[in-house]
Amino acid sequence: MSFLILLVAAAVGIVRSQSTTSACDYQWITQPIDHFGGTNGTFQQRYSIFDDFYEPGGPIMFFQGEESWVLDCANTTIVYEYAKQLGGLAVSLEHRYFGQSLPYGNDSHIPSNMKYLTLDNVMVDAVSFIDHIKETIEGAADSKAIVHSGSYGGFLAAAFRLNHPDTFFGALASAGPVKSFSNSSDPDTYNWWRWVNRVYLERSQEASSKIQNAFQVLQKRLASPDIASLKGELNLCSTPSLNDTVSNARLPVTIANIFSLAAEFNYPIAQPGRSPIAYPLDRVINITLEENDPIQILNRTFWSWFDAPGNQLAPCLNHTDPLFLQKAVPPIETVPFHYITCTYMPLASANVRTGPSFHLTPRHLTVHLCTVI
Repeated sequence: MSFLILLVAAAVGIVRSQSTTSACDYQWITQPIDHFGGTNGTFQQRYSIFDDFYEPGGPIMFFQGEESWVLDCANTTIVYEYAKQLGGLAVSLEHRYFGQSLPYGNDSHIPSNMKYLTLDNVMVDAVSFIDHIKETIEGAADSKAIVHSGSYGGFLAAAFRLNHPDTFFGALASAGPVKSFSNSSDPDTYNWWRWVNRVYLERSQEASSKIQNAFQVLQKRLASPDIASLKGELNLCSTPSLNDTVSNARLPVTIANIFSLAAEFNYPIAQPGRSPIAYPLDRVINITLEENDPIQILNRTFWSWFDAPGNQLAPCLNHTDPLFLQKAVPPIETVPFHYITCTYMPLASANVRTGPSFHLTPRHLTVHLCTVI
């Protein structure tokens, strides 16, 4: 028997629905804490389901929640659009130990309670969920399930299809780990920042050129006697100095990440845990085109993400704190994701910002270091 396999490992963000509906009626399924008998306990796992376009026998378009602290409602993901076209169900399932799907409640992230955060349990959670849908939705017993997700979820989508082909008819994996597929002649084939540059170039060559110039101006200012005045111009928490080379290198990296987030999370609506504003990429392009001061292009872009300087999450830009952006823009639930990358999905990133807009120096290197759990 042949199966349709949709495995797309592309350096792009998760494709989103154009639906502007954000209300979501979440439901719950009871799952074993350990599907393999390590404990008899159970927990409640959150999911969403939309049958707006469902025709009996139509496919189950399944979005697997990834490392975010908030579960994407199925009607804000691309599976909703696929369900509309194919007469299927649109469903999303929260990943165990993330968001509100906590096997041990508020104690779920205590190291000793995380031993059931395994790939096998995550996969069987999804299998059990699909079985539940087939058993409870009339006409869905023979429906084919196609899983979609991105980032870490892109890895999961492929893993589900490879390990449980009887449950998952196909998989659509977005922005999964693809560095190992880089060809020897061009090792940066899947460099994330190459994709970000391409997004801005395709939207507006003028904006791309002005962004490039803005970062070049910032680099020069960081090495000039005029460095202290950047505190007021960028609403920094502390006055930069020529001697603090580490923090000075971190400042353009922090600002560049907002340009990246705007490209990745350019949704038509504001979504908690994703983008705090609607259409952030469009806003960044417009700011860049209308602003003539290079430093203010960076300043206004950065603060557009928080809507205004003084936001409670980021009252000022703390360029001396390496975790500042992580605290201020928290799409990733770091404790369980750190556990995952230290156990069954080792992760190391050495993506260098390259290309006309984001060529930053010195090179930025992030390596995920694991501690003993």
